[in-house]
Amino acid sequence: MCFVSTAANVASQWLELLQHDINGRLGALRRSKKRVRSVIQTDLPLLISREFSHNQQNDLYVTKIPVPSSSVNATANLHKARWSMLFNQMENALSDEERQLVPR
Repeated sequence: MCFVSTAANVASQWLELLQHDINGRLGALRRSKKRVRSVIQTDLPLLISREFSHNQQNDLYVTKIPVPSSSVNATANLHKARWSMLFNQMENALSDEERQLVPR
């Protein structure tokens, strides 16, 4: 009987460790998803607008040829779409992993 009690105690401790591990992973996943959303909504548009306004100013000083703003906007939108797609894929992967960890 002592062996069964010891085995049950070890199994209980193991399950508790697994639960703590899963909770830690879920917390990290949720923080990562929140950060990805923040990057998509706030950081990415700001970085792209800074980069393209900076590049446009530098290009105009160097070449003295005016660049149509529609061309710059189209390029910026293309970059934003590519990066947004990447971050959306990342968010989907995090959501998939979260679903696998959450008991049904």
